[in-house]
Amino acid sequence: PKKASKTEQNSGFTRRKSAKNGTFLTENDEELLNSLMQVGVTVKHKTFGVGNIIYLNGSFAEIKFDRYPVSKTLDLRTCVMNKLITLRG
Repeated sequence: PKKASKTEQNSGFTRRKSAKNGTFLTENDEELLNSLMQVGVTVKHKTFGVGNIIYLNGSFAEIKFDRYPVSKTLDLRTCVMNKLITLRG
């Protein structure tokens, strides 16, 4: 069985290693990801603009963006790691 996460120390920052693909999320990224994991949350994506999360399945979210007639399904973990998505404040 795979371990869910692995913690390592690096330059004073604690980062959690994703069991899925071996990439790292900072504590701030983890907090943002947890905040995004709710239906109804308004987000801002660097390319697609402002949208609302309408469905969640694991780390995948279906998001209806204001500029597009059809919703898009995005992996929130990947979007957070690549700094593509933020909470709309």
